[in-house]
Amino acid sequence: MRAEIFKTVRRSCYFRIYQDGLKGKRVEVDKSRLQRKFQIMADGSARPDSVDKRFDSACIVEITHLEVQGKKWWTIAFDVVNDSEVALAVSQQIICEILENYPGPRLLAESSYAYPHGWQLS
Repeated sequence: MRAEIFKTVRRSCYFRIYQDGLKGKRVEVDKSRLQRKFQIMADGSARPDSVDKRFDSACIVEITHLEVQGKKWWTIAFDVVNDSEVALAVSQQIICEILENYPGPRLLAESSYAYPHGWQLS
């Protein structure tokens, strides 16, 4: 399965980081996001489609590149729309195929953080 339809969104935003009860520090974040959406059909098949369309059943893949205070980070996320057995099974197939073909370094749970926690490491 290949997704050729994708959407890229790029923007700058600000987050406020709080540590040890102190007044929050405003941090600028440069964020670029690549999204792909697979519509899940009733017969258990899936097809890539526009991320702007709404479906009753879909799997959305999002890769986000972040630059915070000169440090580069990235995230990968998978969202499933509809919790039917078919949608969950097809989404699991999509996710496994993407992760099996991922060309980068091995993704480890201990390297997985929420945004503010990761930024405190920099």
